[in-house]
Amino acid sequence: TATFFVALIGYPYGYFMAKMNAVWKRRMLLLIMIPFWTSALIRLYGWIIVFRSNGVLDKILMGLHLTKQPLKLLYTYPAVVVGMVYSLLPFMILAVYSSAEKLDASLVEASRDLGASAWKAFWTVSFRLPLPGLLSGVVLSFIPSMGLFFIADILGGNKVVLVGSLIQDQMTRGSNWPFAAALAVVMMVLTTVLIMIYRKVTNARE
Repeated sequence: TATFFVALIGYPYGYFMAKMNAVWKRRMLLLIMIPFWTSALIRLYGWIIVFRSNGVLDKILMGLHLTKQPLKLLYTYPAVVVGMVYSLLPFMILAVYSSAEKLDASLVEASRDLGASAWKAFWTVSFRLPLPGLLSGVVLSFIPSMGLFFIADILGGNKVVLVGSLIQDQMTRGSNWPFAAALAVVMMVLTTVLIMIYRKVTNARE
C-alpha cells in the first residue's frame, strides 16, 4: 500500500521537477533533502503531534467544520501508511527525477508531428522512457517497507503488525528464532523476485 501511494505521488513530482529550469530544480531538490537533516525518529514523533486526538489535524478539520469530534487517527493502519509514505517518498522522487531528466524532449515533439495525440505521446514516450526510474523507485520503496518495524511501533502502537515488526518481536520477546528466520527467508525470496522482475523489464545487465 505504501509503495502504491509513493509511486502515485512521487512519479509526477519527480517528472515535472525534471522539466523545470535549473533554479526551480535546486529549490525542489532542497525541499526533498531538508527532512534528511533531521533524525527519522524525530520526524515520526512529529506525526504523532499531527495525528493524536485534539492534535493539529483534528483542530484543522474541526475548525473547517468537517468533523464534529476528534478522530482516532493515531495508532491506526492509515497512520502507519502515512508514516511509511513520508519516509520512502524521497527515494521514489529522486529515482524518477534522475531518469526523467535524461528524456529527450525532441522525441515527444516527433511523436506529435507523426500524429500522436497529447495523451498518446505522453504514454508511449514521456511515460515509457523514464519507466526504469519508476521501477527502481518501486524497488527502493517496496523492499525497505517490509522492514520498517519502528514506524509500525511509533505510529501503530503495536496494533499494526508488519512482517518486519513480527520478525523483531519473535526474535526478542517471542524467542522463536526458527519462525523469525523462516519469515526472513520469505522476505529475501520476495526481494530477489522483485529485483529479477526489475532487471527483466529494464534490461539491466549490472
